[in-house]
Amino acid sequence: MDKALLNNEIVSAYEISLNYEREKAVRKCSRNKQVLCIDPNCQNPTLRYCHGDKKQAYFAHLTNTDCDYDRFDKNDNELFKSLRITLSNHFSKLGYKVETEYKILEHHYSPILCSKDNNRSFVIEMGNSKTTSGFVEKISQEYSLKNISVKWLVIGEESLLLRENGVSFLKRYLLNESKNNDFILVDGNKIIQYRFDKKLYQLNYYPEIYNEKATIQDLCVVDGELSIKGYNDRFIKWQNKKEEKIAQELARIEREKQERETLSKLALEKEKERMAQISLRHNTQNPIENKPVLNPEPKYEKRIYTCSQCGKKGGDGEFYFNQGDQGTCWECHYGKEKYQEIKKQRGY
Repeated sequence: MDKALLNNEIVSAYEISLNYEREKAVRKCSRNKQVLCIDPNCQNPTLRYCHGDKKQAYFAHLTNTDCDYDRFDKNDNELFKSLRITLSNHFSKLGYKVETEYKILEHHYSPILCSKDNNRSFVIEMGNSKTTSGFVEKISQEYSLKNISVKWLVIGEESLLLRENGVSFLKRYLLNESKNNDFILVDGNKIIQYRFDKKLYQLNYYPEIYNEKATIQDLCVVDGELSIKGYNDRFIKWQNKKEEKIAQELARIEREKQERETLSKLALEKEKERMAQISLRHNTQNPIENKPVLNPEPKYEKRIYTCSQCGKKGGDGEFYFNQGDQGTCWECHYGKEKYQEIKKQRGY
């Protein structure tokens, strides 16, 4: 823990470590158990001052205790602590009143609280890939109820190919729900600002996220949001260039389409011309054979037979048997009386 209460004054372990005489005096107070926890609800508030070769200066409880500040410290790490110090110094130079590890919400300590003149205060929270959606939503709602703006910094490594649907929750949450659809990643001494371009384009050939690198010294507050200096203007230029490239690509696609249609029409006309020449040449060589006959009438020749018994003449339907021009009619085949009976039965 960086903060402690000494002689009714809040002191910083980091600041104490910068001055030998001050640290010597605080170590004496620590031995006399005069250093206390800043959390008003701490059950075992006595602290000790610690500073060694591997770790920077910090305070720790003498006895295990149920304490909000102690829980905050256990979830803390050296990277977060170092970044708080750097950010505290940076925003102090920008004219802000900065307080670190400040208890604004119940059971939660805010890493950094910045305020300036009569401007609205804002809190800087820090998270990484392990930061859960429940934690983000919970404290965001609690800050909102107190009318305090919260700005997030993501701690991690630079992402070379970053996609909106391929990142941890905190990054995706900020890309979709922050005011400018962006987040700032802290990677060592550099910062990278990523912004999700939600504008709809006719083509999706180009990146959906714009990013830009800088240092913490380039971090500032623009329209109430953390940003790299001049980032907004460069983002708009990037969008404009993307729109120009898309317009050029659409023009190329349309041009190629028209060229294909023109070639298709030319090919069709050439084919029609070729077929006309073939037809003309064929008709010239065979003028009679190729003269079209429109709906020719079928021709039928009716054959007449003569009955060899009674001499009756008639067509196929009137003869039981025929051979050549002669045959036997139905009446001679059945006999006159039987034939009349058959006709009567069949309704002839």
